[in-house]
Amino acid sequence: MSANEPNAHNPTADLHLVIKANDAAAQLNELATELLERRESILDAWRAAGDAGPGGSIASSLSRAQFNDHIPAVLDCLASTLRAWPEEQDSDAVELQAARVCEHGLQRWQQGYPLRELIAEWGYLQVCVVDELERYAAEHLSLDLTVMPTARRAWSQLCASGVTQSATQYWRLQQAESAGHVN
Repeated sequence: MSANEPNAHNPTADLHLVIKANDAAAQLNELATELLERRESILDAWRAAGDAGPGGSIASSLSRAQFNDHIPAVLDCLASTLRAWPEEQDSDAVELQAARVCEHGLQRWQQGYPLRELIAEWGYLQVCVVDELERYAAEHLSLDLTVMPTARRAWSQLCASGVTQSATQYWRLQQAESAGHVN
């Protein structure tokens, strides 16, 4: 039987790529490492996005360290979440993440940020990290199909928590300040 006959065996047609969960976990670990290596680029893009946003930004009057404040720790939290996959992070790590993002709201309150700007800042950060995730995906075309959706979901959840925790902390401080003015 020749290779052109319909029933001929074609060895390359039987070749399948199987990526196991441990391969996806290793790829998520590599992504986490690269995100941490590119932290300064992400922070630079975040600051530039805030500076270019409508109405300017208080951020432009802050030092780099004041502007970045707790956000490097938030990026650490993302890396930690990616490295823990497929397991959930332990409760201590989750509590630490919540405390770090809550501190961001407190810091911004102390720096005189309006709440609108605090929320916009989280939006700019979300876009900058998504851009970084997309850059990584474009450069690593052989990733397991679960890697990037897992990373995007982890980042979305962390951002949602960050916005909620920061805004809640900010609101509590406003309430406390208002109560002090009433008495």
